[in-house]
Amino acid sequence: REIANSADDGTGHNIWDGSVVLAKFLEHGLRDQIRGANVLELGAGTGLVGLAAALLGAQAWLTDLPYTLKNLDLNTQANLKSITKMGGAAVVKALDWKEPETAREWMPRLDFVLASDVVWVEWLVEPLVKTLRWICHAQKKMREEDARQRPSDVKSPSSSSSSSLS
Repeated sequence: REIANSADDGTGHNIWDGSVVLAKFLEHGLRDQIRGANVLELGAGTGLVGLAAALLGAQAWLTDLPYTLKNLDLNTQANLKSITKMGGAAVVKALDWKEPETAREWMPRLDFVLASDVVWVEWLVEPLVKTLRWICHAQKKMREEDARQRPSDVKSPSSSSSSSLS
């Protein structure tokens, strides 16, 4: 569809080769798994990967630093009709890896966390790892809470009826 790309406005406004490859992998390798999944894209930049997931029917949260959000939102709006037609959705959110806990108020239960070409300088590794740790911990807590709230699906042998064919 449409993705705005500008080499003059910082790294978050460029379409990098890795995002093209990952978007194609989603399309050709994970199409069935992505459909209906909750997907978080870290360092979305122009949003190519997250928008590809949404176009495949995912509920996608595209995240990056505030300076990218206007362009990211424009790209999302330019593709919204096609995303909706495919049963997907896309939401744009600010997420600074130095403060991942700010996502607590909007973070959904996730099926996939995607990132492409997001570390190009060494000092970004530690904040990325911090963010991934925080996401994993938050997801574990959500799943534990889900398990506590869900009634047991396991029936005891004495409570289930059995029938025999004669």
